[in-house]
Amino acid sequence: MRIHLGTGAYVCMSCGEKGGDVLAYHMRSTGLGFVEAARKLGAYEDDGKPHEGATRPNPISARVLLQSVAGELMVACMVASDCAKGRQISEEDWQRIKTAAARITYVAGIANAK
Repeated sequence: MRIHLGTGAYVCMSCGEKGGDVLAYHMRSTGLGFVEAARKLGAYEDDGKPHEGATRPNPISARVLLQSVAGELMVACMVASDCAKGRQISEEDWQRIKTAAARITYVAGIANAK
């Protein structure tokens, strides 16, 4: 799989499958619809109001997705640093590290899906 970091477009080097963004890739690889795939990526929030405006989604570029993972890794590093220094980790920090780990694992699963 090759992903263009500027546009988020992808192409599978083995089968030739290609598409426009991370959301399209996730939809294709998992068979999910738009809303469910966007929810799984953390890119959809239902506010309960009827939809107004454009019907096409804004694409999620690979660069944005990688920046999100980088942010989650920074959180993990900060908590690990505190642990290494013998500091007590608060329950809030533990919950944040669990969330970060889950997000990183999920993105890795998407990237490795066939």
